[in-house]
Amino acid sequence: MPGVHPEVEVLLATYHGERFLAAQVESLFAQTYSAVRIVARDDGSSDGTAARLQGYAAAYPDRFRVSAGSGTPLGGAKQNFERLMQHATAEYIAFSDQDDVWLPEKLERCMVAIAELEATHGRSTPLLVFTDAQLVDQALHPLHASLWRQQGIQPERVHTLRHLLPQNVVTGCTMLCNRVLLELAREMPAGAFMHDRWMALVACIFGHAAPVHERSMLYRQHGGNTVGAGRRRRFALPRLWDSTRRSQQWKTTEQQADALLQHFGAALPPDARDVLERFVAIRRHRSGFGRAAAMLHGNFFTTGLRSNLDMLWYLLTPESQGVAR
Repeated sequence: MPGVHPEVEVLLATYHGERFLAAQVESLFAQTYSAVRIVARDDGSSDGTAARLQGYAAAYPDRFRVSAGSGTPLGGAKQNFERLMQHATAEYIAFSDQDDVWLPEKLERCMVAIAELEATHGRSTPLLVFTDAQLVDQALHPLHASLWRQQGIQPERVHTLRHLLPQNVVTGCTMLCNRVLLELAREMPAGAFMHDRWMALVACIFGHAAPVHERSMLYRQHGGNTVGAGRRRRFALPRLWDSTRRSQQWKTTEQQADALLQHFGAALPPDARDVLERFVAIRRHRSGFGRAAAMLHGNFFTTGLRSNLDMLWYLLTPESQGVAR
């Protein structure tokens, strides 16, 4: 990219990540996009993670900073990233887990993509870009060439709220946003599930998001991931006995919709408000067929026949009836 590169802050959230941290930080330093500063915050690790962060800050004072309050537990990755977001100062912000490895051109590709969005929608618009990833095991041996394919993710769903709401397609460690979006999304209410899902929804409602159809990183799976990529079974019947799992999935999505309604209130565009209100009203129907019909009428489908059958079956059961907050 010609001229002076705008700075990108990489927000690095850590917790008990000592054994994988060095490989990730080295991959951040090795980015072909040169104007990068890493801002790290630890959530109260008892291993050597915090000391390693301080060591990087001392060795690279112009490129690595430990956020104020680092080491004080906040309760999880969402809260840790939220605190980092609240202290971010750069024009563009990327998000890093502690245990992955970024490919050298990750930030450069994302900055090109967000510049293209700016050319179309303007720099005052909230913008987000995100990529695919390669799944690897804890020793970086390949597990699957594409997170999107392995999880059945259709990244273009990010453009449509009624499709993005029930199924997040944005993985936080692959995304980059502009400051306009950060200012809108940096305060996350209790109903927000994770920072990536929240930011994707805010971008969809108030601005624009776009997938970058490249694998930009090695997404390490080691059993200790906060979220991670679970196995996806194809051509399976609905789990008719697993009402707890379906109930939690639905309630999480319902909480997201309600959090958006409550947090943004009158600032929501009318079409977005209508979608959110329709979703939180589904469980108010007294009959299972009424709830299922409301889901179908609202076109709140996820990717995959099994997932949709799972949700429809849950809505037909008596335990799915409830009143959204």
